[in-house]
Amino acid sequence: MTAKASFYIFIIGTLLGFFILGGRVSIGVYSMPLSYYLLLPAIMYSDMFLERFRIKHGLMAVIATILIILLGARGPLLCLGVYIMLRMGKYFESRRIYTVFLYILFWVSLIVLFVYFQTIMEFVYNLFVKHGYYSRTLWLLTQPTVFMSGRDRIYQEAMTHIFGDRYLFGYGIGGDRIILGGMYVHNFYLEVLLNFGVLFGGLIALFVTLLLFTLLLTTDRERYNMYITWIALGFVPLMVSSSYLININFWILLGLSLQRIGDRLRCRDKRVIGKYK
Repeated sequence: MTAKASFYIFIIGTLLGFFILGGRVSIGVYSMPLSYYLLLPAIMYSDMFLERFRIKHGLMAVIATILIILLGARGPLLCLGVYIMLRMGKYFESRRIYTVFLYILFWVSLIVLFVYFQTIMEFVYNLFVKHGYYSRTLWLLTQPTVFMSGRDRIYQEAMTHIFGDRYLFGYGIGGDRIILGGMYVHNFYLEVLLNFGVLFGGLIALFVTLLLFTLLLTTDRERYNMYITWIALGFVPLMVSSSYLININFWILLGLSLQRIGDRLRCRDKRVIGKYK
């Protein structure tokens, strides 16, 4: 089902991207929703490429990623990067030559990107501009300082209220909208602390973090791939955008986390019962 949805989104997103780049459709400087829609096929086809090493899957992943870069925001790139890093970590378990090669290539490329990040971003940005394509995302990545799009002011305002008069119990669900004049805080942890206070909000944030951490400990490869996909889709975006109250992917991820705990508890109960039979 997810593969079919990824394919349909990829086709529609690619066609829309060509219309936008061709000047037939206008979305302004960039479109955050479009880039997050394209995140699903970018992740799914990256996974298929890493799993089966088929060129068509790699090409589709590259096309989706390029469209995100040209038309979207930085958030989806962060999500894709986190997914790939978590995904590549499992290649220690594989002895296939091409997977080992990909693993080594990935980490070497990551080191090179880290060392020469500014130069690489400027080269890619100028390359796109030379061919008539402007990318807000690449332009922001070429800047010497990180442009927060106003989030720095939002975070400062949120921190002031988190440790203000109502620090213990918070401002209630959706309280950040009232404080910030209708805007959400663009960060899961700050939003939870504002909504529920330092005490209960801190416990909720810790509980969710531990739930997600348990997902990464699974030894089942298929389940691991599914979990990190939903982490990239449902949790990483909440670090820079959206709200846990309206992001359905977050609640799906939370459901998967609770299901895993339930499965582990049932398995433990069966072992205990079997021991005393």
